[in-house]
Amino acid sequence: MSDNSMHTAHGLFQKALSSGREGNAADERAAYDEIITRFSGHEDPEISRLVAKALLNKGVISAQGIRFEEARAAFDEVIAKYKNAADPELHLRVAAALVNKGVVLTQQGRIEEAQAAYHEAVERYGASTEPVLKEQVAKALLNKGTAFGKQGKTADERAVYDEIVRQMGDAPEIALKVQVARALFNKALTFSRQMQLEEANRIYDEILERFGSAEEPELKEQVSRVPTDRSVSYHF
Repeated sequence: MSDNSMHTAHGLFQKALSSGREGNAADERAAYDEIITRFSGHEDPEISRLVAKALLNKGVISAQGIRFEEARAAFDEVIAKYKNAADPELHLRVAAALVNKGVVLTQQGRIEEAQAAYHEAVERYGASTEPVLKEQVAKALLNKGTAFGKQGKTADERAVYDEIVRQMGDAPEIALKVQVARALFNKALTFSRQMQLEEANRIYDEILERFGSAEEPELKEQVSRVPTDRSVSYHF
C-alpha cells in the first residue's frame, strides 16, 4: 500500500470527524462511505482499522438519525468483514458493532434478535482479559439484562446483573467500575419496582460502599443516582 493511500484514507476520516463536529451528518456519512468504497478489502492492517471505524461510526450516526436499517447494515458489515480477524483492535470494533446492533434492534422492538446480538458479543469476547473488550462485554450483558426486563423476565434480568458484578466487581479500571455500578443500580430498580424496598436499599448501600468515595466524575454520576429518600418506589 502506498503512503498516498494511507494519507488519503486518514484525510477522509478526519474530514468525517470534522463534519460530525460541525453537525453535518450528510457530509460525515459521505466521507465514511468514500473510505468504505475505496478501501474495503485492503490488506494493510491500519487501513482495515480505518474501514472498520468508518463502518461503525456510520452505523452510529445512522441510528442517531433513526435510519435503523442502514445502521444495522453497517454493523453487520463490520461483523462479517472482521469477525475472524487476528487484529485485537478489530475484535473491539466487532464487539462494539454487536452491542450497537443489539441497541438498534431493541429500538425496533425486535428484542429476541437483540438478545442474540448481545449473546454473540459475550460468547466471542467474554473470556478476554483486555479491559476495552471487557467493557464491551459488560455493555452487552447490561443491555441483555435490560432486554430481559422489557420481556418481563425479572429473574433472568437480575441474574445478568449479578454476572457483571461477579466478573468485573474487582476490576480496577474506571470504565468497568461504571458498568458494575450500573448493574447494581438496575438490579436495585427491579426490587424497587416490586416494592421490595429492603432489598433495593441493601443494593443501594452496596453502591455507596463500593463507589461513594470515588472522585472520578463517571463514578460520582452513578453514585448520584442512588435515591436519598428510599421510603418510596422509584421508577426510571
